Amino acid sequence: ASASLMNIHTDSDGAPDELELTAVWPRSDEQTIPLGARFPLSFISSVNTWIENPTEPSVSADIQHDANITDAARVWFERSAIRASAGLPLQIGGRWVGFLTFNWSEPHAFDDKDLRLYRAIMAQTATVLDNRALFEQTQVALLQTQDALVQVQQAQDRLNLQYQTAQLLA
Repeated sequence: ASASLMNIHTDSDGAPDELELTAVWPRSDEQTIPLGARFPLSFISSVNTWIENPTEPSVSADIQHDANITDAARVWFERSAIRASAGLPLQIGGRWVGFLTFNWSEPHAFDDKDLRLYRAIMAQTATVLDNRALFEQTQVALLQTQDALVQVQQAQDRLNLQYQTAQLLA
């Protein structure tokens, strides 16, 4: 089994446009797709399924016989030795935050228990990723504010020096 996490890049209307690979498990020196690789949605199988219904996992029990899988995706899955997959769209408040996949090298039967578990994972993972992004934005804002404070303090020191010089010359 394997898993991957992808960022969803959106177009100007906020609709998913492409996926970017950000994490893979298990990690391997033989990883065929580098982190940061981007995939246009036209390549991804069953895109309409998860875009139109983002609260439901998109599963394929046997990729070789799944009519929703595009030919290009089927070839890619075959090269990657993936026979079954569960795709979990991650959305929070109608905003896309990522896409999580679980993959198997053999066909895998999915039942209602699996789907309930995937829905729970979707909600929790979306929240975690959104909170992480907000934390990173806060860290960047903090650094910018600290830089601005240093600049203000330097300007104030220069003004104080000019004022003291003016007082001495007066």
